[in-house]
Amino acid sequence: MKLAVLSNVNMDPLRFCFQKNNALELYFCGYNRWQAELLDTNSELHKFAPDYVFLYLNAGEWNGEISGLLASVKTYLDYAKTTNFIIANFNYLPTEILINYDNDSYVNLLNKTMNDFSKENHQVTILDFNRIIRWFGYKNLFDEKYWYLGRIKLSNEGFKVLANEITHVLNCLQGKTKKVLVLDLDNTLWGGILGEDGMNNLLLSEEGIGRIFADFQKKIKQLKEMGVLLVSCSKNNEPEVMEMFEKHPNMLLQWEDFILHKINWERKSDNIAEVAKTLQLGLDSMVFIDDSRQERELLKQLLPEVETPDFPEDISLLNQWFVWEVVYPFFPKKQLTEEDKEKTIQYKRNLSRKNEELRTMNYEEFLASLQIKLNISELADFHISRVAQLTQKTNQFNLSGKRYTEAEISAMASDKNSVFFICDYEDKFGKEGIIGCAIVHIEEKKAVIENLLLSCRVLGREVENLFLQHILSDLKEKSICKVEGIFRATEKNIAAKDFYLKNGFIPINEQCYLFENL
Repeated sequence: MKLAVLSNVNMDPLRFCFQKNNALELYFCGYNRWQAELLDTNSELHKFAPDYVFLYLNAGEWNGEISGLLASVKTYLDYAKTTNFIIANFNYLPTEILINYDNDSYVNLLNKTMNDFSKENHQVTILDFNRIIRWFGYKNLFDEKYWYLGRIKLSNEGFKVLANEITHVLNCLQGKTKKVLVLDLDNTLWGGILGEDGMNNLLLSEEGIGRIFADFQKKIKQLKEMGVLLVSCSKNNEPEVMEMFEKHPNMLLQWEDFILHKINWERKSDNIAEVAKTLQLGLDSMVFIDDSRQERELLKQLLPEVETPDFPEDISLLNQWFVWEVVYPFFPKKQLTEEDKEKTIQYKRNLSRKNEELRTMNYEEFLASLQIKLNISELADFHISRVAQLTQKTNQFNLSGKRYTEAEISAMASDKNSVFFICDYEDKFGKEGIIGCAIVHIEEKKAVIENLLLSCRVLGREVENLFLQHILSDLKEKSICKVEGIFRATEKNIAAKDFYLKNGFIPINEQCYLFENL
């Protein structure tokens, strides 16, 4: 992965903050040469051909027009259609001579213009640098001494913080986010121990220390509404916990907000392993929060794939810790899709389908009872975010194993020889939204299915076969005579290796299968 850094100040020390990331190839443009590098197609930037460009313009050294900045970025992106731009917004200046000098309104105007630009362009993401300054403090992130010695604005700490933030954004754009938040209950969602202190004596209120836990629940609720699945995992008596959820007046989180509850006296590692199996998700998609140092250490030993961050010793820091040490690193989100908003409901429906399968006489009767409906459509602009998300998160049935950003999907969509098939799923339990996508390249009478993928939620219902048959039928109407399907084995998609064979394709080599005489 290639990352280029452009700026109107010296950003070279940032490269040392990325030294441990061996997968990252870096390019730093010369001091204040950012605009020339963007516009000159023979520049070193263009030769480097980055996957991502990070642009930081220090407001104190900025004397240009925002229109010129955005025009330069647009010119470059028109040339590099799969490159993603990460632009730091302009930071406010706290060192003006006049006490009432209104510099903030101008900076607000610049940042609003940039935000509007990013909303109109899939290739642009804004890194909120002012949020970082509010948290860490201007004096901690900047050092004027370095500016006069070497045109460097940030301090050593500033470069470390910025490197972390860029990494979070890169993970977000690549879909490297976790899916499940597993939560302890006692001294985590509320203060105290339910079984010992009793429901009425727990710390959970609108005042004092209890407010800390109430605010924590609000943030967890927000994360759930962003599409993160919640699981409770607590050594407790389930009837007492259910009563707590139902009757405590300050419980913001409801029983139904959780996709699963593991409230028993079993080892938590066993419970979490069972959750992963039930949800058909990898352990590496989970984050575990527990106030107990012993429980955290045991989980790190037994299930190292699960992210287990340290819990704050000072409970007053709980909410700040949660945002900076859990949400930003593990659950970064650029924007919400409709599927994100319905994620918990979708997984609960899936569990209902599994129960239905257990009750039916045989597999055919089970499929018939679901009353499955597939709606296959062409790619539209509002599909791009979801399609990119599918490619980034789908593992078991991702036939090529490729991941795409929104910018790459948008670029392929503009290719007249590329066709997207979008699969929308519905059955008697409800709508699942977009669960599948196929990317097909057509040249004359031949088509190549470069990738076909389906969410693991719908596997085992013949959806993959129905989807492929629709694609073949559509290609036949386009007078296509030959169709090639690509399969590239990864660590996680081996279960799909015979998919094309089972649907009548003939192997050409290890990665290519042919279907003729449509």
